Amino acid sequence: MNVRQLTETEEHKWNAFVDVSTQGSLFSKTWYLKSIGLSYRIYVVERNNEICAGIILGNRKSAYTTGPMQKYTGVLFGNFEGNAYTVTSSQRSATKLLLEAVKEFKTFDYFFHPAFLDWMLFHQAGYKEMTYYTYRISLEGLSDEDVLRLCSPRLRNKIRNALAESEQKIVTDINPELFYEVNSKTFERQNRKPPVAKERFLSIYEALKAHNAVKLYGVTEGKDKIGAVLGIAYDKTCAYLLFSGFDPEQSGSNNTELLIYKAICDARGRVKIFDFEGSMLPGVESFYRQFGGTLTPYFRIYCPTLLKELKLLIKR
Repeated sequence: MNVRQLTETEEHKWNAFVDVSTQGSLFSKTWYLKSIGLSYRIYVVERNNEICAGIILGNRKSAYTTGPMQKYTGVLFGNFEGNAYTVTSSQRSATKLLLEAVKEFKTFDYFFHPAFLDWMLFHQAGYKEMTYYTYRISLEGLSDEDVLRLCSPRLRNKIRNALAESEQKIVTDINPELFYEVNSKTFERQNRKPPVAKERFLSIYEALKAHNAVKLYGVTEGKDKIGAVLGIAYDKTCAYLLFSGFDPEQSGSNNTELLIYKAICDARGRVKIFDFEGSMLPGVESFYRQFGGTLTPYFRIYCPTLLKELKLLIKR
């Protein structure tokens, strides 16, 4: 095995590799990093002239770190054959080569895919790790009623009531500018800035739309005004809850719950997994937990610096 940096003309090889890797997701695609405004470098490990492992390193404000609206990235592996010992040994050999390639960078801070399970070599190399959690629902074989049965009893009743409400109407593929306006009101209510500016949101939306990888939902209550919105992004295996928000002056009860239920049901015919994209905020986490997904850990792996440790301490 050997490691090298891919050239710009070889990016199609990387994107094809992302599609077949267990750790691959749309968040590691070159076109997605461009849409969120990141430059990047791609390092790959090759065996017999085929990519068997790699990492895409997005650069944000001169720091190699996860970008806005980017959840999972980190090291991706191809299909290593053999027993558990052989596979783990091969993956570690590839990881060691990637670590050699990136050791020159003074910054490194990425959320790894939930399917990345072994950060031992990063630990030995002096990197640090924080464990985060998301909820994921396996969609195969589920009916609409099965999706409801996964929910907590209280949430199940809320969704049933919303489904029975004649004035509530779900609309899809709403105007993205209107979507952003409604979504932003959630943050305005909390005196916070939205995670991305309007221009960046539209860039992300257009990139996802070009790859048939997005669906925007909204719900009205007979007023022709959107009260709540939900944005879902897709790759080959998973649907991601990327955006969610509501207008406090328009949104009635149970609207967000109804939209998420609808999005989960819609995703069944397209992908195998619905991912809530996680949150460590107690209120958000407890809300997502009610939908009955499987609690799933994933790693944030970073290169420690005094400034980084101080920021994390202040945040805690």
